[in-house]
Amino acid sequence: MDLTIGVFIVGGTRVFIRLVEKGSPAYLAGLTRGCEITKFNGAPVTPTQSAVNAALNSSSLTVTYRTVGGLEEKSVQLTKTAYTNDPVYIWKTFTSGANITGYINLGRFSRKSVAQPSLQQAFGEFGAAGVNNLVIDLRYNGGGYVETFEYLANLIGPASLTGQVMYKEVFN
Repeated sequence: MDLTIGVFIVGGTRVFIRLVEKGSPAYLAGLTRGCEITKFNGAPVTPTQSAVNAALNSSSLTVTYRTVGGLEEKSVQLTKTAYTNDPVYIWKTFTSGANITGYINLGRFSRKSVAQPSLQQAFGEFGAAGVNNLVIDLRYNGGGYVETFEYLANLIGPASLTGQVMYKEVFN
């Protein structure tokens, strides 16, 4: 159970959201990467890692933030809740001339059963869109289950590679 906001401190004076876990209380409240946190529980945020961590470890917290671009200030009440988080944060396609690029952000290689539904949906949409370039964003990916990596690799590789060596494990 947690609030699931990852932050970074800029110049020792400002706190920005770098990560919001999909399905978390913060995600459901509308917080997104790039928002600037200005207050915790109505008090100006203290931009030190220890102060921010203490606030984020609370069982409930009111977060006041500026939306991306600083155009609007909002407040949300967050309460720690158990949830199933989806490691596939986002996927989308971009078109530039004949190039159709699929983009997917994978936060970790969770259990295959947790990651598989979103991966299937993303690659189904990539196939329908005719994607011919692929970007897999693994920033902040802390690793995880090999079976999930294998599943992702099988989604990427064409059927013509069936039966070929996918990878080798070497020990020293």
